[in-house]
Amino acid sequence: MQRPWSGTSKCSGEIVGEQSVAKVAPTSNTVLGLSAQSVGKVMMVNYPNPFQTETTINYQLEKEMDVTVQVFDQNGKLITTLVNSKQSEGLHQARWNATHLPAGTYFAKASAEDEVLQILKLIKSK
Repeated sequence: MQRPWSGTSKCSGEIVGEQSVAKVAPTSNTVLGLSAQSVGKVMMVNYPNPFQTETTINYQLEKEMDVTVQVFDQNGKLITTLVNSKQSEGLHQARWNATHLPAGTYFAKASAEDEVLQILKLIKSK
């Protein structure tokens, strides 16, 4: 079974204005046959993490692009698509309300131009 995340990415935190974002170093990982390349075109973090009902995903784009942000469960099942649109360069935000879902590990995947840009591990607590 293919899962839509790549495992770990090399990230470092940076404060930009009032927002905290992660800089993604170029890495290539493969999990269960799915290859993902973090190319530094998007910087994405979420807070709070862990969360109980809702988490906010902040992301910064280096240029205008068609962006998709999706959330998957730990089995690779698509839970929801938070963003699927052309977006301008700069800071953006998406909120995910997971009140109806059980506690566990979820993954947010940012994609653009048929390329996986970054994957975040989201922890929903009880």
